[in-house]
Amino acid sequence: MNKIINFRRFSSRLGLNFNDIKIIESSLKRKKGNLFLVGGCVRDLILKEKLNTNADLVCDLPIRLIVRCLKDQKIKVLDVGIKFGSVIAIPKNNPIDITSMRKDIKSDGRHPEIEYTKNIFEDAARRDFTVNSIYCDLQGNLFDPNGGIKDLKKSKIVFIGKPTERIQEDFLRILRFLRFTLRYSNKFDNNGFKACLKFQKKLKNLSFERRLNELSKILVTPNCEKQSSLKKIKSVLQSALESNVSINNYERLCKIERDLKLVSFERRLKFLTRKSKRKLNFLTKINKFFRKRLLSNFDISKYSKYKIFKMLKSSEKFLIYDNVLIKYADKQISRNKLLREIRDVEKLEGKSFPVRGSDLMKFGFWEGKKVGLTLDKIEKWWVENDLKPDKKHCLLYAKELPTSKRRK
Repeated sequence: MNKIINFRRFSSRLGLNFNDIKIIESSLKRKKGNLFLVGGCVRDLILKEKLNTNADLVCDLPIRLIVRCLKDQKIKVLDVGIKFGSVIAIPKNNPIDITSMRKDIKSDGRHPEIEYTKNIFEDAARRDFTVNSIYCDLQGNLFDPNGGIKDLKKSKIVFIGKPTERIQEDFLRILRFLRFTLRYSNKFDNNGFKACLKFQKKLKNLSFERRLNELSKILVTPNCEKQSSLKKIKSVLQSALESNVSINNYERLCKIERDLKLVSFERRLKFLTRKSKRKLNFLTKINKFFRKRLLSNFDISKYSKYKIFKMLKSSEKFLIYDNVLIKYADKQISRNKLLREIRDVEKLEGKSFPVRGSDLMKFGFWEGKKVGLTLDKIEKWWVENDLKPDKKHCLLYAKELPTSKRRK
């Protein structure tokens, strides 16, 4: 396979923003630049799958010349990654990553030192896996220096060259190897996996942000939901998290999440680390609510229906779903009880309180703090009455409250 036929129509049907990319190509052609698609979008196109990622572009011009070409054609450019040879072009409000062809000079295992090249083979040689080194121009011509198409067709994820060398250039490739294998194959290349195990302790040298970004993709991959798969990669997960993980009943959690369409990376991470006695080092690197979610001991059985209703209208609603799903996974409640609780929760979540402060004022209540207090009392009564009273009955109830003060 060396060409995708009817590329423009075919790629657009699968979700490629072809017209925007063509605008970029036209601007670069003024300096005889050659533009290629590379990475995830090319994999998806070859497999005839809907595009899962935005297009990544690579060009054989130096990065500053790329920027100049784009700006000359009035295309907005974000140059935040320019020192790494990468920028974001925004034709028609659609951000697209563009990178100069590069070759690695040296690396500390986190960020490689790079140098511009015009040679597609040198650019391909620095990439991690063969399936990520397939290039495609806008006519649909495929360039495959490392045999990535053959590996992709066989569902093989293999490093380019020696796995140990590729990994030492960037230790994040350990997690990327797991992610891509679980995504496309679930059968690990033996040499690649051995190299990952050898260098797994080096993951601690990477920022938690980079690690968690990869883990957020790994843990929601269907192949990673199998107990056998998780057992195989358990030690790597522990190295990445710097924490013990408990995988018992993990497959049970994943299955019920899939059944209920409630798949959540955060919940799965909470489940895996819930028995760890060590403080999770990455807690300071995540947002406040994510941290609260991981540490929460919320138990739905100890809260009133009204409190649960209020939580469901806030960012805390995930604490409720986490609690009942993890209880089920740990076999503390039956499937029938879980489904009843989920049904009750969804009923609460789907209803909106029919009264507003403006309704009370129209009904004769004075504006001020007491309107809010009265609203809370009506809302609590409404929830306790199974969310059935309509606005009229809620206002009649408000009239009967001893604290209500209305204008005559």
